[in-house]
Amino acid sequence: MRKPNVVFILADDMGYGDFGVFNNGLTQTPTLDRLVAEGICLTQHYSASAVCAPARAGLMTGRYPHRTGAIDTLDARGLDRLALRETTVANLFKNAGYATGIIGKWHLGAADPRYHPNARGFDEFAGFRGGWWDYYDWTLD
Repeated sequence: MRKPNVVFILADDMGYGDFGVFNNGLTQTPTLDRLVAEGICLTQHYSASAVCAPARAGLMTGRYPHRTGAIDTLDARGLDRLALRETTVANLFKNAGYATGIIGKWHLGAADPRYHPNARGFDEFAGFRGGWWDYYDWTLD
């Protein structure tokens, strides 16, 4: 059996009702609506946290964020770091023979190279390691 391609899209601060398919066309999101129609759409779920770094840690590991070490967004204090003992979904996909990549904001360990996405199971990364970018004056990693 051929392995399926897997594309996971995470959009910070985008709610269920922000998709046109779920709000009776109040917003126009035709490409996202098509992905909903043609892919797998999870419609009953909750975020592991109300802030981004711990929520990402929950998605990356399948564990409660407070168990992963990523408990806040404060990267200067190291509170966004996904503990090195944690296995990520990228590690699992890579071990199953997939090529893995991430584009966008990582925010699970910004300054220390041990926490870089390429050290956490991702083959490719283009984006921001921290969360405090203004999106106007930035440098992509």
